Amino acid sequence: IVECDTSPILPGDIVPTGYYQDSVCSRFVFDPETKTGAWALDQMFVPVDVSNKTPQAFFSRITVTNLHGRRVIDVPPGQKIVGYRKDKLANVKFLRDFYTGTYCVEGDAAKFIYYTAEDTDTKWVTRQPGINERANFVDTRLMPKELEDFANFVETTKENPSLIEKIALARDAWADTFKYSSDTSLNTKFGGNNIQEVATNIVKIARGVCNISATGFALLLRAVGVPSRICTGRWVQEGDGYGGSHMWVEAWEGRRWLALESEVGVD
Repeated sequence: IVECDTSPILPGDIVPTGYYQDSVCSRFVFDPETKTGAWALDQMFVPVDVSNKTPQAFFSRITVTNLHGRRVIDVPPGQKIVGYRKDKLANVKFLRDFYTGTYCVEGDAAKFIYYTAEDTDTKWVTRQPGINERANFVDTRLMPKELEDFANFVETTKENPSLIEKIALARDAWADTFKYSSDTSLNTKFGGNNIQEVATNIVKIARGVCNISATGFALLLRAVGVPSRICTGRWVQEGDGYGGSHMWVEAWEGRRWLALESEVGVD
């Protein structure tokens, strides 16, 4: 269990608009106790060297407070931590997930600052998808009558040989299907007796907040033959604070992973 960083933006922080990613999840699993689905983290953090100094150039500057133990931290996709500053008594060590490049930090510190910039090592965004990113749980043969149009769309679109066209078609279809709702009672309606029933209920109801939107979009992408995975972190609008927790999708377009907003059309 790794604690997530929920620190607010502090004076002196520089946090441009965009996604700030803390985890990437590829494996959608069935929980037999709750009879719901969940995204499982398969991470292997390894230590990385980060210079204890302020870099000459950077994209973002973020302050972390009250570090005691291990905590995942937010870094924009396609970037890396290029430096940090701490006081003499602080003990800070950075680690990076071997598979996805996401970061965590461990140690003890009342406060420290880290800086991010473009990562010239593209292996994190060009790593080929595996079996988990390709696993499809949407069986159109089991779809109810009211999802007939959805099933026909899946069967037609998965015959398209172009991954990028499939992504565009699936995004448009999900934008027309999903409706944003903060009604928490909806969470009780996504269950089922197996992972296929859970997946079907998610695309059938297609209402909720970012976790349902991202999950439904990822399931749709896989159904039409596009490897996909889930990202968690924050969406930051510069000048509006450090944003709230958010979930979005990454899709494989044949050469690299693309970050995609699943709440298309939602204000």
